[in-house]
Amino acid sequence: MYRQYENPYKLEKELEELKELRANAIDENEIISLDESIAELKERINFAWQDDEYDSEY
Repeated sequence: MYRQYENPYKLEKELEELKELRANAIDENEIISLDESIAELKERINFAWQDDEYDSEY
């Protein structure tokens, strides 16, 4: 299985941008879409930090 490693700092910056968009969103469909994107990005950030921690241990 191939796993693409990501930069957690870059992902956290992207998360902040999505949160800002979410705070200013008015359309219900846009809000739902942004909430889904935010949840997915939080999961990616978690995996990125786990990968970073694993790499630093070994």
